[in-house]
Amino acid sequence: MKGIQIQGMEMTEVVADRCASWLHKKSKGDRRRYLKMKLGFETLFINLSKMVVVYAVALWFQIFLATLLFHLSYYTIRRTSYGRHAGNSLMCSLISIVIFVGIPYVAPFIVLPTSMIILLFLINGWLIYKFAPSFTTKNRIPSRKKQLKLRNQSLGTCIIIMAVTLMISDSTAQTLLTSGATLASLLTIPNNIVKWRKVT
Repeated sequence: MKGIQIQGMEMTEVVADRCASWLHKKSKGDRRRYLKMKLGFETLFINLSKMVVVYAVALWFQIFLATLLFHLSYYTIRRTSYGRHAGNSLMCSLISIVIFVGIPYVAPFIVLPTSMIILLFLINGWLIYKFAPSFTTKNRIPSRKKQLKLRNQSLGTCIIIMAVTLMISDSTAQTLLTSGATLASLLTIPNNIVKWRKVT
């Protein structure tokens, strides 16, 4: 299993290196730009491979659309709020399958009253205001202006998702949208709150 994982990582790196090298030659950029492009391609290919696995499992359980709706709610907040990641790629894949297939699978059996939906989104908004954008050691944006912009975008997205959730009548869709937004908001909570500094 370990050998297969290593081979997969090497293959991703090779493909990313070729794409980055091709663009580097076309743009005639410096090595620093090449390394950034290579890292970007590696991240893209790894995330795409994880998505393929997750949605393949979702198709197997016939919940593709439910997983897609949950994922969209999660991603629209996550893309600007950032947040915690799993320790390694394999763990991330396993957790993604459990969450992005498990929650949509049980969503039809969960009915959230309007009061609960509003309460959860209020908590989500508070978490985003307090902690977003939540960066990792590998992903930091030093500019306070940029951080404030990302936080405000995350809050705006959260409000839009709440409005859409309250306007629709399908209880399963409401559960999926609410749980996706809640997951993204919870992941903004830093591992070490003692060392955390608020964006002001």
